[in-house]
Amino acid sequence: LYALAGCVGRQLAPTDDSRLALTDEGALTPEVGGYGPRCEARAAFLDSTGAFLHHGHADGIDVYAIGETGLTAVHTVAVEGFAHAVGSGAGARVYATDGYLLRVFTRDEDSGSLIAAGEVGLAISAVAIATSADDAYLVALAREGTADAYELTDDSAVPQHLDILYPVGNPSWQDAHGECGFLAPRSGSPAMDAFCRNSAFSAAIRVVDENARLEATDYVANWQADRFNSHIPRFESQAVATSPDGQHAYVYSAGEILIFQRIGRRPPAP
Repeated sequence: LYALAGCVGRQLAPTDDSRLALTDEGALTPEVGGYGPRCEARAAFLDSTGAFLHHGHADGIDVYAIGETGLTAVHTVAVEGFAHAVGSGAGARVYATDGYLLRVFTRDEDSGSLIAAGEVGLAISAVAIATSADDAYLVALAREGTADAYELTDDSAVPQHLDILYPVGNPSWQDAHGECGFLAPRSGSPAMDAFCRNSAFSAAIRVVDENARLEATDYVANWQADRFNSHIPRFESQAVATSPDGQHAYVYSAGEILIFQRIGRRPPAP
């Protein structure tokens, strides 16, 4: 496990075979390159093989090869005004945005280097992006809760715009700006969950008569009961993770973790 917080990076490993405890193995410092992970990490993800770590920061993306003894800095791509980045599930591409442009990079599987392949202007001002579990779609999320969907194809590096979903729900006055910032894809379906301040919503790509639409499928907020008539506490989405089976989403908020059950999740294909 690689943990990044501010200017500090740490390497953690399972304490024993149970994998229920972690041991701190020390600072996360590259073997070459002259510097450790830069401050204020805005995105961090591995490639599909676990061979390379991608660290997104204010100036772009640093790529590190993962070895038995640590990290080796192998490549840096500049993305002025970097906002967020994500890798495709198959690992062949990396998508990055400055909030206005969506930039596409292909990956050299051997070296880990990223090669610019295309770009497209976004229809919204994005703070987060995510690809669907099947790598068929990409969704961008704006802070106020607008979502923007694109189709990803193997024969074109430039994503094709599909649809916009405007903010759902009826926020109370103190939450009028949404403050959304996280997207979590659902396994087994072209759907995602967006997490905001005191609220969250689900959206899915629906194809009808060959026309693809981004539709809201659920919405929860602390000022209203959920579908089971349960109260949701106030929360600020500061970090989000999902369980390996996709059934739960974990939201970190002010020293606490909220656990959301993801209803309607289809199991991943065998």
